Amino acid sequence: MWKLKVLSTIGGPLAGVSGIKYAKYVRYAGLATGVAFLLLGIIGCIIGPLWVGLVSIVFGFPVIALELPFMWLAKFQVALGVLNFFNDYRWRAVAYVVLCIIPFFNSATILAGIMSVLTAAGWMFCWWKDEKGPEIKPENDAGAAAAPAGQEMQPAQAAGESNSKKKFSLASLGFV
Repeated sequence: MWKLKVLSTIGGPLAGVSGIKYAKYVRYAGLATGVAFLLLGIIGCIIGPLWVGLVSIVFGFPVIALELPFMWLAKFQVALGVLNFFNDYRWRAVAYVVLCIIPFFNSATILAGIMSVLTAAGWMFCWWKDEKGPEIKPENDAGAAAAPAGQEMQPAQAAGESNSKKKFSLASLGFV
């Protein structure tokens, strides 16, 4: 039972968004690519050029953070901007193509490079099908979503309560 719950959270922000058909599955491929970067990078440090293995390990962390977004990052304005920027899937595909270059220099990490190219092709297919990820909104210190620009917060919202009683959390983005 817990395996199904974990697997359903991987495509989390896309779970309840209408018009998303393929992106959830490409997100699984992207997560597998990030894990491949990490594991094959470790092997690449042992049997190939050390720098290629280290760079592959370093590439694995942002790929995993991008595909399995850690919502505590949304408190930081820069991370929020990056997550929202990559919700346009063509830029996500470009990032995967750029990340695939270095792993092709080592026989141990070449599989991660191939997976990165295939994931980029999947994100380009999603872009071609006019899919776009949901916009992630910032969160204030009280845990409630911040008021849109130009609007003042009601007293209940300023106290940390929202009118709809829905706070910005993993559940509000589709995570179970």
